[in-house]
Amino acid sequence: MRCPSCGISVEKDVQFCPNCGHNIDQASTITINSEDVLPSENVYGVLKKILIQPSASKHLTPNHLPIGLISIAIYSLLIAGFIYYSMKSISSDLQSSFNDLGLGSVLGQSVEVSFFDYFLLPFVGFYALQIIMILLIYILAKITGEIKDLRTLTAQYGAYLFPFSFIFIVGVLFSVLNLSWLATVALLIATLGVIFMLPVILTKSGIENAGDGTDRVYLLLIIYFIGVLILSFVARTYVETMVSSFINNITSIF
Repeated sequence: MRCPSCGISVEKDVQFCPNCGHNIDQASTITINSEDVLPSENVYGVLKKILIQPSASKHLTPNHLPIGLISIAIYSLLIAGFIYYSMKSISSDLQSSFNDLGLGSVLGQSVEVSFFDYFLLPFVGFYALQIIMILLIYILAKITGEIKDLRTLTAQYGAYLFPFSFIFIVGVLFSVLNLSWLATVALLIATLGVIFMLPVILTKSGIENAGDGTDRVYLLLIIYFIGVLILSFVARTYVETMVSSFINNITSIF
């Protein structure tokens, strides 16, 4: 069986979870099927399992926390890398335009694309955004009476990010192939889908209220609002920073 709080396997008839100390109600424990077991030590086996069957991410335990953190880092790196690549492409196209106008030799330098501004800052920003989303989902689970261990939640959140990372890569490929419409759809799913889908996936299925207090639907709407608000703030901040830096680089050439 699994502890309903942290998800770790527990022996039958154990009253308190040896990992988190949760008072285990035998009626609420989760029965483990042999095909659902994810080994704590075999990282390759765990990754293979959740890549082939993303729904198996719900069986991750606190022992799989590094997998979640690494997945969040990969997702953030993909977004930061795409931003950096896009800005480098814009810089290259701009330089080509200068050359076509015969200004390349006059200007004597290309528009600089700062690795710090266009890669490191977006990476940190989007990684922080994922951590905030995990905390929001954790708060939702607490309010609705779904006791969850934060480490387990982080591991499961990161594991569920793998499909979104794959969709993001597909969107980048569409962008490289100049399939703008398909690229836009894929990139929107890969970013907004995380905000709108994971809070539901990582908490109880359905929309029923788990107990007294605020209804689950309203709590999800609040999380969606906060998530989109934070995403738009992060995006706007970095877009304004990058555009300002880019314009300054251009004007410095002249």
